[in-house]
Amino acid sequence: MKNIEGQINIDYFPFKKNGEVVTIKSNRPVHLSQLFEGKTIDEVLETIPLIFNVCGIAQSRTSIRAIENIMQKNILSSVDIARDILVLFENAREHLLRVFLDWPGLFDLQTVPAPLPMISQITEKARHHLFKQGKAFSLSSKLNDNLREITELASTLNMCLTNYLFTIPSQQWLEISSLESLVNWFDSTDTIAAKTIQNIFKNEWCSQGYSNTQPLPVLKDNELIQRFTDAPYEKFIAQPDWNNQCFETTALSRQIKQPLIKLLYRYYQNGLITRWIARLVELASIPQQINQLVEKLNTVEYQIPCATDAGIAKVETARGRLIHYVQLDNNLINQYQILAPTEWNFHPEGLLNQSLQNITVNNIENITQVTHLIINSIDPCVGYQLRVH
Repeated sequence: MKNIEGQINIDYFPFKKNGEVVTIKSNRPVHLSQLFEGKTIDEVLETIPLIFNVCGIAQSRTSIRAIENIMQKNILSSVDIARDILVLFENAREHLLRVFLDWPGLFDLQTVPAPLPMISQITEKARHHLFKQGKAFSLSSKLNDNLREITELASTLNMCLTNYLFTIPSQQWLEISSLESLVNWFDSTDTIAAKTIQNIFKNEWCSQGYSNTQPLPVLKDNELIQRFTDAPYEKFIAQPDWNNQCFETTALSRQIKQPLIKLLYRYYQNGLITRWIARLVELASIPQQINQLVEKLNTVEYQIPCATDAGIAKVETARGRLIHYVQLDNNLINQYQILAPTEWNFHPEGLLNQSLQNITVNNIENITQVTHLIINSIDPCVGYQLRVH
C-alpha cells in the first residue's frame, strides 16, 4: 500500500570534491489539507485521524485548537488539559514503537522482547479513559467522571520504561550527571537503549552529524498568518524558513535545557549521541508530565478564553512542532494549511543537509549506517529513501 505521507529522497555523495554533497527532494503531499476547503468543521475533525495515521492525535489536537481559536470558542480547562495528556501518550507510543521496532535493525542487534500490544493500544485506552465515548476532538467533548484509570495507565507506561529501557526508575535515570555515570549505566544494562548508546560510543560516532542549525524559536501568530497567506505561501509550507534561516524542531530542541543533554552538548554539540539520548530523555520525562497534568484535572474547573481569533494552533509532537492555520467562511473551511515539522528538519538546505556534510567516517558501510542513524535521530517516523554514492 502506498504511503499517503510520501517520502523524502536523499542522495548523499560523501566523497564528492565539488558541487552538491547532499540533495534532498520531497514528494510529501504538503498541500493535502486543501482537501478540507469547502468542508464543514465536523467533516474536517472526522477526516483528519483517517488521513494521518502517524501522530494522528497530535494532528487532531492541533486542528481542533485552531478551529476553536477561529470560532473564538471558550473551552473547559479540563478538556484542554485532557487533550494535552493524549498527545503525551501518543508521543510516548511513537517513540517507543520506533525504539523497539527500528533500533535493533539499525545496529544489527537481535530484536528484544517488548510489550508491543500495550504500546500500540495505549493512546486508544487513554482516549476512552479520559473522554466519554472516546470523543476527544469534538466541539462538544466531555470528560469521564472517574479518571483513576488514566493514572494507572501512566504508571503502566512508567513501568514499561523502567523494565524495558532503563532498568532503573526513569526519574533516577534522568539524574545521570556525568559521562562516567552514563558509561557505567550502559555498560551494566542489557536493554536496546543501553546497547545502542554503547555502540555509538564504541564506534566513536558521538559527534557525527553535528550542525549549526538552531532550534525553531517562538513564532508570532500575526507573522505566521502573513507567511501562510502571502505569496509564495506554497513554498513556505514545502520548504519553510524564518527570516531567511533554516531551523530545527526535534526532541533535541525541546530537551536542550535538560541537565544530561546540556552535559552531552558540552562534549559532542548536537551530534548523533546528543540527539539519540534526547529522545530517551523525552520518553523518561513523559510519565511525570502526564501525572502533573492529571493533578491539574482535579483542580477547580474554569473556562479558558480564546487566546486568538487567528485560527492558528501549534502543538509539540514526537516529530517536532506542528502548526495548523484555518479560516472559515459561513462555518465552512475557506482555507486550511498544515506546516509539519518534517519540512523544517528536512529542508533541502537545513538540518539534515548540514548534518550529513559533517559525517567524518570514511568507510562506505559505516557512512551508510551513520547516515541512517542521524536521519532516525532527527525524525523517528519519516518515510525516506537514502542513496549513498
